[in-house]
Amino acid sequence: MATEAQYAFFRFLYEEENAREDTINQYSKTLLSLTTLYSGFVIFVVEKMTMMTLPMKIMFVATVASMLTGLVVTVWGSRLADFEGVNDPEKVVDQYDDAEDMPDEQFFDKRIADFAIATNRNSRVNDRRAKALLIASYCLVAGILCHAIFFMIALF
Repeated sequence: MATEAQYAFFRFLYEEENAREDTINQYSKTLLSLTTLYSGFVIFVVEKMTMMTLPMKIMFVATVASMLTGLVVTVWGSRLADFEGVNDPEKVVDQYDDAEDMPDEQFFDKRIADFAIATNRNSRVNDRRAKALLIASYCLVAGILCHAIFFMIALF
């Protein structure tokens, strides 16, 4: 039978995964802002260019493609996700019989199972979102590198 300390541990794991979700959401907002700002900078610079050679056009297309891919993947990674709640309070109440009370150990056993299931499912959701945002950050870096090469070609 489970103890209150074991229950506290599983609750901590669940809360830690929720905190990870908040971190991923903040990272998503930051990445979206950076991609949007840098994309605006790229467009602003290109508008000032009077003549573009073929290599410059290729690097510009690569820059825009990287930024656009990063933007799309960021939006996809920051979408609302279907997270698992710990339990349904009405179902918890329904588990009690009118005739007899549920012992604390049995209650903790059931709540630990609820926390374990919710934590595992939410972890998988957070992992998918984090991987998408990692890809988006690579796209942003690729776009910045392409833009730097674009400038180097323009200078020489």
